[in-house]
Amino acid sequence: MVWVVFDKDKVKITKGSLKLYASSSRLKRGFCATCGSNMSIHSEKCFDIPIGALEDPDKIEITQHIWVKRALKHVYLDDGLPKYDEGAPN
Repeated sequence: MVWVVFDKDKVKITKGSLKLYASSSRLKRGFCATCGSNMSIHSEKCFDIPIGALEDPDKIEITQHIWVKRALKHVYLDDGLPKYDEGAPN
């Protein structure tokens, strides 16, 4: 699953609501209260959304790639953007 990571204060839910589940001491997972679909991951600083849940994912300006060590072998990230094996540096 491809996720888009936003600063938490830059995300606003405009329709419906999320139910949250504390999946660890650091993360909460958001899911649709109606159908149960996985909708988000919440940390202290970030609000992550699966790109397929966005109405117009082409409007997203990607600035870096994280967790590239988990990319499938047929995925090529050759756009010149910074790449990080795990999470983004602080």
